[in-house]
Amino acid sequence: MRLRPYALFLFAALLQGQGAEEPTVRRIQVEPQVQLEVVDWGGSGGPVICLAGMGNTAHVFDSLARKLTPNAHVYGVTRRGFGDSSKPATGFNVDRLADDVLAIMDALRIQKPVLVGHSIAGQELTPIANRAPQKVAGLVYLDTDSYALITRIPGDLLVLLGEARKQLDNFAEGVFSRNGLSDEEKRRLRERDLPDLIRTLTDAQNAPKRTPPPPRPEDKMKPADGQLDTITGQQEWNLQTTGVRFPLVELEAVNAIGADGKLRSKADPKAIRHILSGVRRWDTIPVPSVALFAFPLHHGPESMKDPELVATLDARNGPTREEVIQRLSREPNVKVVKLPRASHYLFLTHEAEVVREIKSFVATLP
Repeated sequence: MRLRPYALFLFAALLQGQGAEEPTVRRIQVEPQVQLEVVDWGGSGGPVICLAGMGNTAHVFDSLARKLTPNAHVYGVTRRGFGDSSKPATGFNVDRLADDVLAIMDALRIQKPVLVGHSIAGQELTPIANRAPQKVAGLVYLDTDSYALITRIPGDLLVLLGEARKQLDNFAEGVFSRNGLSDEEKRRLRERDLPDLIRTLTDAQNAPKRTPPPPRPEDKMKPADGQLDTITGQQEWNLQTTGVRFPLVELEAVNAIGADGKLRSKADPKAIRHILSGVRRWDTIPVPSVALFAFPLHHGPESMKDPELVATLDARNGPTREEVIQRLSREPNVKVVKLPRASHYLFLTHEAEVVREIKSFVATLP
């Protein structure tokens, strides 16, 4: 029996685990006039909610989600300000972003999910775990760098200084308000906030001056004429410069066709600034968690061909990432896994390993 071409295509897709069934996509209201895109891949097992990194949408998890559906019911949420979610003028501090996820859980009646977060999404996972630990079964951090727990490294000093400013504002407000400070607030100010402020200012004063990174071959590459004007062209360009093949459905989700017929990002550029300025520090991760890190990091397809450049880039980036890893390793509820030479998008470049670690972690949960 001979198979028609479309039948061969379907058969190949099934072999790859992609299937023909598309996920359900809907918009869920999280506050008045703010709706978030929710992608539901279905599946059998406990709930898993995937939260993308900065600039991405839930669709970036399309391949990973399909690999998890035999053992979990997988959802993805597109953060406000990106993709097809609403783009309000406010609501980008980490507490509000965490509230958005909790609102989705309530609206869809999702109980005790495992939250999977990439990069900046660590600033949503950790607040949820601290504020509502009873509502989640566990956390999976995907190369979240220090967004999981802000550490005292040079890159985090702006965050810590912002925290110090908030502490002083709270102190002044408490002192000059009619009620003053409670005994607990006085204790926290004396034992934690003021010592932290002194250490933060000292760190800022003594932080070494960071030199620009050495140029990489990828930094000098230029796309072909019109290459970035098509979805497939963007996919190929990303592969050439980062070694990451983004799902076509993700590139379609983050882009729109402008009046000139060219692709433009759907993201609100102000959202990125607001989110980064609203990052805050948490002291602990109180629920079972696994943190996967690309370490040592993959620096780009062309860069990896130059051993001397790789050594230089490792020496520049390695200590900071290693300090973050060590900080998380001291958390009793966190298991840290290193994936050597994975990219920042390790769930795309090292999907099999990430799927294995997530399934293994979920199997340990009660």
